[in-house]
Amino acid sequence: MDLETLLEKLDIGESQDFECKRAEDNVPKDAWKSISAFANTEGGYVVLGVAEKKGRFQILGVNNFISENIDLNITKVALPMVSFIPEDIEQELRKLVGDNYRYLQELDRIILLLAHRFGEISNNGIQGFSQKHPRDIGDRLKYLVENRWLQKYGHGRGTYYCLPTSDISKALLLNQNIQVSVSSSDHLREDSDHLRRSSDHLEESSDHLSENSDDIEKLKAIARPVREKRKVSADVMRQAILEVCKERFLTLQQLEVILDRTNSTLRTRFLKKMVEEGLIELRYPDKPSHPEQAYRTKT
Repeated sequence: MDLETLLEKLDIGESQDFECKRAEDNVPKDAWKSISAFANTEGGYVVLGVAEKKGRFQILGVNNFISENIDLNITKVALPMVSFIPEDIEQELRKLVGDNYRYLQELDRIILLLAHRFGEISNNGIQGFSQKHPRDIGDRLKYLVENRWLQKYGHGRGTYYCLPTSDISKALLLNQNIQVSVSSSDHLREDSDHLRRSSDHLEESSDHLSENSDDIEKLKAIARPVREKRKVSADVMRQAILEVCKERFLTLQQLEVILDRTNSTLRTRFLKKMVEEGLIELRYPDKPSHPEQAYRTKT
């Protein structure tokens, strides 16, 4: 299993053929039960050095990289997370960073890898893949931004990061270069749409909903069946998305807070499919990677 697949599985959570164990210093006893069960069925994976935290899986690692059991003639090897970076992706990151790549800390490489994998990342999202303190993660994010290896957008809890070579970054640059021209009907139409959206959604201010606002709390209450459980069926999650997105546009970041799920899970497993099925609509249908993209239930 390569790192891409591992990250996908960690984002989805445990399943019939995929389990995670803390195992910082040794293999827990219940791991052998899982291994035995997999061996007697269709097989599966037991990942060591991973723990559940607030409904999400966090990579803790293991303290002993190599250990031996002479009696059983077994050698166990545990490698750092960065050793699983696929060669083609590492080449892309080396091209981005240049000669400085060899001086990057392990956390720096993990951050860049996650940005490559998910398109956009946040400090909170990175915490699910590292046991570093959020302050330390913030310092490394600042370092990568200052060196122009990451691009930052948003504010406060809505701060996200992406690679400067990503579609999101290109959309940000495009958005910054848009000039309002009276002679351009396209620009006039875009400005008109913006004014209409601001008017229609002034009360809920969907672009800048505060996590402590009454609106957010009301939406969290609607999403309680999802928030209170780590695992829910796809139908329950889809229904929750439809309910909170009724009569309002919500960004991916806002949905992440309201539903208490990672943005990658929401985007890849639900939102994309629901848009294709015509259940929800995009604020910017012609620009899927727009940095302020938002979703609303179709009436």
